[in-house]
Amino acid sequence: LLSGLGPVAVTDPWEPHMIAVLLCTVTVLAFDAAWGSLGAWVWLVVIGSLTAQMSSTALPGVVALVCWGLAVGTVRLVRSGAAQTARRRLGGVVGVGALVWLPIAIEQFRHNPGNVTRMLRFVGHDHATLGLGDAFAALRLEMWFPAVWVGAKVPLVPFATTIDVGGATWFPLSLLVVAGIGVLVWRVHASEQLLLVATIGVLFVATLLSLSQLVLPFFVWLIDPTRAVGAALWLPLGTIVVLTTNVRVRHFAVAGVAVALVAATVVFAVRSTRDNLGPAPEVSALSRLAHNAVPALRLAGGPVLVHTDVKGQLFAGAGFGRDELAVDLTLAGIDVVVDSKPNNLDAANRFGTFRANPGRAKLVVVLQVAGHSVASGATVIAKADPLGPGVRTRRDQLRADVARVCGIGDLHVLKRCRDAHTDVARWLDELAPIPDLPAFQLVLLKVT
Repeated sequence: LLSGLGPVAVTDPWEPHMIAVLLCTVTVLAFDAAWGSLGAWVWLVVIGSLTAQMSSTALPGVVALVCWGLAVGTVRLVRSGAAQTARRRLGGVVGVGALVWLPIAIEQFRHNPGNVTRMLRFVGHDHATLGLGDAFAALRLEMWFPAVWVGAKVPLVPFATTIDVGGATWFPLSLLVVAGIGVLVWRVHASEQLLLVATIGVLFVATLLSLSQLVLPFFVWLIDPTRAVGAALWLPLGTIVVLTTNVRVRHFAVAGVAVALVAATVVFAVRSTRDNLGPAPEVSALSRLAHNAVPALRLAGGPVLVHTDVKGQLFAGAGFGRDELAVDLTLAGIDVVVDSKPNNLDAANRFGTFRANPGRAKLVVVLQVAGHSVASGATVIAKADPLGPGVRTRRDQLRADVARVCGIGDLHVLKRCRDAHTDVARWLDELAPIPDLPAFQLVLLKVT
């Protein structure tokens, strides 16, 4: 699952793609808690709570798994005559849960409305949602090989960041495998394997219902719960090797599964050593800008207001670069202040009221696209190119070649040109993985 996510997703500072791994962990813990493990009860509540707090998309699945694990575990204890043990365990996990959810409760009571209230109000409104059919199609992206959870490319609507669920295979292979295993273990009365299949069924149904209510559009970064389902559907397959009554065959099968798991782990580990786990090019460039600007800012003295003028299709709605620069400069010992502009970001919520006070500023640093005109009295104190000179030169050449053949037009014109010219298709394929990022400069000016 980690290998399928890849280094970019694993190290993404904005989107919590590790939700897929955490949701799989919660699934295993729910099964272990249902079977009766005391430690699993505690960890199920802790990791489940943190996962739910990180992602509202995963919240329904987590709630269903936590309730399932604790409920089945409690019933099994009561039926075995250990009702007092069940009460003690429930009291303990309630206390742990209260502690983990305490920060959420404090925020809820300190603000009006709190985050929970805002979420419930949003859910209560009428929205265009994905629906059961498309939700099942999204899950089918994980039911064939190669599935998205093992690294297959997510099918997207052309020239958009939304998922094309119509690109999913019609045959739900892994779901049928799990159903077959469920029938097998039920017929041979293998209660432990049957409980595992039931736990994965809870995850599947909860995720399906949750996705069906997902507010459109279905952006590509919302697919992580389906990755967890895709991985979890194969978990019971490895357990059926212990069902055979022939001891020699059972030992041979278990050894074979163990060897396969070790081999897969080695292969994925070796492949991961070749991955670049560093920050994205633009984040690295911003860190270099901040590092190179520190001497000039220390020499100038005074609190520094961080601002950004970078605009564009991807950056206009995000206040691009401000947060990264503010954090990097703060870590370097610079007294940084921020305001709620651009884009009306909640600066106090991100940085605290002390730093969300632009009135203290004596200096202003402004992130700009390199080559932007500099106002009178301002000084360029740092520059950085996220692509580097070689890649930028090649990208500019490719874009010039495409413009020479296709001219200037919208995406439909570009698509028709690509279909008509093999050279254009080759240039666009080479151009696609190169980020469309400008070079940056950092400008310093004094507050008047």
